[in-house]
Amino acid sequence: MKISRQSLIYLLLSASGIGIYIVAGLLPLWLASNEYTSKNEALRKRLEIQKIAMPQYREMEKRLSAKPPQKLSLPSPAKIPAAEINQIRPMIQEVAQKNNLSALRVEPDMLALIKGTGRMAVVTELKGRLFDFRNYLIALNGLPYVTEMAEMEIRQTNSGLVFVLKFYIEIG
Repeated sequence: MKISRQSLIYLLLSASGIGIYIVAGLLPLWLASNEYTSKNEALRKRLEIQKIAMPQYREMEKRLSAKPPQKLSLPSPAKIPAAEINQIRPMIQEVAQKNNLSALRVEPDMLALIKGTGRMAVVTELKGRLFDFRNYLIALNGLPYVTEMAEMEIRQTNSGLVFVLKFYIEIG
């Protein structure tokens, strides 16, 4: 069986036309499929992150919806007697413990006593949750001899949040 040269050319042209049609039709479909697959993976990752974060968001939303006290009552300023200075550390640790914070460090600045300024700086380092730290600050301001909050630092560590707070106490 002998195929003529003209038939062979028509056959090759038809086959190449069909090949071009298949490539031109399937290539965009394949590219679009890859694009949709990558978008789908990105959406799946975002969905997983949102599934993880949703319980925390709901808890935070519930806590924020709780009404704060209408008015914070602050005591009138007073000075702690010099004889009770050694009670500062246990007092601050107790306030932290009542607010579900662990006191990593409570350091009163004893040099202020020597200088005779009438004020003593106290540096505390606490570990816990942000809402508990908020309650701690409110409770700390409820102490009559705490006069000024000077510095605050919040650090994220592997084990949670660490709060460093420097405040001043009036000494009488």
